[in-house]
Amino acid sequence: MMFGLASAPNIFTNFMRTPLKAIRMRNPSMSYRMISKEKVNELLIRNEPDCPVWEHYICYPLIRVYVDDIIGVHRNKHLALTQFLNTGLVLKELNLTAKESKDQWPSSSPIILGALIHLVRRRVFLTQEKLDRYAADIEDLLLKDSFPVSRLFTVTGRVRHASEFLRLLATFARSLDVYVYSA
Repeated sequence: MMFGLASAPNIFTNFMRTPLKAIRMRNPSMSYRMISKEKVNELLIRNEPDCPVWEHYICYPLIRVYVDDIIGVHRNKHLALTQFLNTGLVLKELNLTAKESKDQWPSSSPIILGALIHLVRRRVFLTQEKLDRYAADIEDLLLKDSFPVSRLFTVTGRVRHASEFLRLLATFARSLDVYVYSA
């Protein structure tokens, strides 16, 4: 699917509703958790395909989908691994294959959208691989006598992305913006 289309992520998310429901129904005890209504914002799950809401409780899903990423959550490592393996089996049964290299085994520090999410410390970091790539790009740009403006836009975007994780870079990103648009 072409993600250059503004509607593509929404189309893909809607397409994933059926596989998501199949994954959850394979083993409901590992796919849901009963939570008191007072502890959950119902608006966050209103679009879920199969989340019953009772008078005092919500059947909160432990397996979620974001565009083409299926994200499972479980505190118990063994159950998280079982949840992961069941998801793979259901997708294979539905003839929905993905690159196994893209699979991430259960972890307390998953990488989602290029960010390392440390669930225990409740912190988000940019991966070292991304930081190294961004630093090499900036260094390469600084060593050149001339470069196309599009290259500067690329570096500015990367610095802006990194500034989400390291606030000091926000000033540098802003300076790059000022330089690019004044040139």
